[in-house]
Amino acid sequence: LEVMNRLYESAQNDYARTLQLNPNQPDSWRRRGIVHLVMKNYKKALADFTQAVKLAPSMEATLRGKMNACRSQIAE
Repeated sequence: LEVMNRLYESAQNDYARTLQLNPNQPDSWRRRGIVHLVMKNYKKALADFTQAVKLAPSMEATLRGKMNACRSQIAE
């Protein structure tokens, strides 16, 4: 479990660096959102998914379920 957490943290850092270089990559926002979601960082995941949809509105249908799951967890 600790190994997996380190891998997810590494992925988070990689996506953060990628997004610093090019914040207009919706797929990077989506992927980092998935990492946040797996790590149960629901607010961060929702923020990343929201940014992905802002940059690529066509992603909304794909991300709707994940975004609703985040909202449900945040509301609890």
